[in-house]
Amino acid sequence: MISIALILPDNNRDYLANTILDGFRALEHTKEYNVRISPRFTAIADYSDWELGDEAFVEFAKTADLIIYIHAKYTTLDLVNKIGLWDKTVCVDGNEVGKDNRYDPAVRQGLVDGTYRGLGVIQRDLLKKCRKYFRREKPYVDGIIPFPFGIEDRFIRYQSGQKKDIDFTCIFGQDEYPILRRQATEALEEFCSENGFTCATARTNSLFNRDPKSNKSQSRFHDVLARTKVGISIGGGGFDTLRFWEIMANNCVLLTESIDIYDPGSDELKFKRIFEFKDLAEFKIKLEELGKIINPAVSMNS
Repeated sequence: MISIALILPDNNRDYLANTILDGFRALEHTKEYNVRISPRFTAIADYSDWELGDEAFVEFAKTADLIIYIHAKYTTLDLVNKIGLWDKTVCVDGNEVGKDNRYDPAVRQGLVDGTYRGLGVIQRDLLKKCRKYFRREKPYVDGIIPFPFGIEDRFIRYQSGQKKDIDFTCIFGQDEYPILRRQATEALEEFCSENGFTCATARTNSLFNRDPKSNKSQSRFHDVLARTKVGISIGGGGFDTLRFWEIMANNCVLLTESIDIYDPGSDELKFKRIFEFKDLAEFKIKLEELGKIINPAVSMNS
């Protein structure tokens, strides 16, 4: 059995940490992994059976086969420094630059050459110390390995044969950045109104009162996706967003801004049910294309 120690953010939530925990829980039935986690993480699911106090966790980590340090906004280095076994420690960096900064050429270049010092900076000291360094968002420089979100078990609400009675869903937690979120929502509403399609549009935070500590509020969003034919995803402070994976988890066609997760030329996410657009003009073209697939009899009003 492989022993794995997970160092998680203190007293806060982190979506990538939840994805990793969900993956290990899914593997639990294999009885191949003995997973233990640091205390005080605000998890969406219950992992109390894996949690150890600080001292017990440090002792476990020292004899573990692998230590996974999840670097997020609220993670501290105290535990990983106290353990100090860098030869078997991997860093998983879930940070993002925030707001519209991913579009800023100066920020993008600064991340590559190491001059950027803001939110989402690459932890170059950990890159040197750790055995491996995984990162959710680009750039993947100096041996960094892509590590995006994934489909979690809790996302899946669609059941085989379930009727899908919502043509399009375009729901975001906030639509202030990038502005393309708001523009796409408005374009979709106009398109559906003019052509007789149904759509669900709103802010998840206001519509569902989403609570990161509760599955109930989030499952309402997943219920909507289970009824949806085409789900729309546009990243926020980073390209990678849970919505991207939540849509795919519920057997929807995914309409997404140009995928910016893996390196150019990668075939990792080349699926027939994923449609990409680079800007608002192409988004509108894709709406018409998908509208014809949903209902070939409809004559589009552009």
